[in-house]
Amino acid sequence: MSKKPTDLKTAAVQLDTLADPRLAAEGQRLLAQLDKCAADMARAPRKARMALLLSEHDGSVTNLLLSLRAKVEDAENLTKAVGEENGRLLGQRKTLDDVLQSTTVALHNQERRLTDEKLGIKQRIKQLHRERQVAVERLVDAGLTPEEAADRAKPELSAINKLSAKLDALPNTGKDTQWRLGSYVYRLQMYEQAKSPKELTA
Repeated sequence: MSKKPTDLKTAAVQLDTLADPRLAAEGQRLLAQLDKCAADMARAPRKARMALLLSEHDGSVTNLLLSLRAKVEDAENLTKAVGEENGRLLGQRKTLDDVLQSTTVALHNQERRLTDEKLGIKQRIKQLHRERQVAVERLVDAGLTPEEAADRAKPELSAINKLSAKLDALPNTGKDTQWRLGSYVYRLQMYEQAKSPKELTA
């Protein structure tokens, strides 16, 4: 019996949650430690393990075997469930990647334009500062005081401040950019705002 398809919003939230840095670091470390413990136990003497199990079941061989069978069944079911879950996650990721491809490309282009715009403004500010410094020096050489030269020099300081304010008003890039491009939830929100799609499933 196949599982009911997961809606894209739920899938996006789950994939973003799985990308949580705490899971990527501490969660993965603990899983690796758990795997190591399981591997160490698999190499441990089986008679010693059997003795411990027999003690846990008050010396009853029947109860021990029943417990072992149940554990084997649980382990097999878990292995099967993990495989199915991995396939489901891969399917969800592919569906979301396909649906959000145009949105992701648009965000890449938007971030690239924003980065280029910021770089252009920064370069222009540096240029204006250089031009203003040269103008101040020339006016001082002409006999004005530094204060008078600063008041008369072109480009005016207000023009530079205006560009600086424009630069500060632009959205942040860097880590914010990586978050926007990496978040399925954010990209899905942008997709829905742009497309207003009907109900979708993954």
